[in-house]
Amino acid sequence: MGEIARYAGKANDEQYYSGQASSLISQWKGLSEDSSGLHLKLSYDMDGTWSLKYNAFPDKLLGLNLIPSSVLQQEAAWYTQQEQPYGVPLDIRHTYTKADWELWTAASTNDPLLRQDFVESLYSFANTSPSRVPLTDWYDTVSDTQNGFKARPVIGGLFSILARLDSGN
Repeated sequence: MGEIARYAGKANDEQYYSGQASSLISQWKGLSEDSSGLHLKLSYDMDGTWSLKYNAFPDKLLGLNLIPSSVLQQEAAWYTQQEQPYGVPLDIRHTYTKADWELWTAASTNDPLLRQDFVESLYSFANTSPSRVPLTDWYDTVSDTQNGFKARPVIGGLFSILARLDSGN
């Protein structure tokens, strides 16, 4: 909203909303940090859990830089440890993932090796899975099988890396 206010020429609103965003992201970081200090939690009240932080993508795409790069680096290191043969699970609860969430996460990282790992594992799934349907966005990272869903519009999320490259952010 701070950026919208800036474009609208509302300096006071820009300052207010930008300040709110900085304050809230600081609170978010503190509340979401796992007690191990190695990653962010799935939910504020669920210590010892983790999940893909795909929602970092709009921050990167729009160049807002609200999410500290140290948080994204920490998450990238964690995801690398969670990789399965066909990708990174959505979270600690199961081995399935969502292709769009994986590539939104890939587009959010500044780690080119992790980004490449996300792309290669999704490619490997699509190329080797016995599930021969229009590309599913929900699949298992261990068994290489479709869990449900097929040919949904969310597959557009697979282009998120290209969108970020095109935006210059």
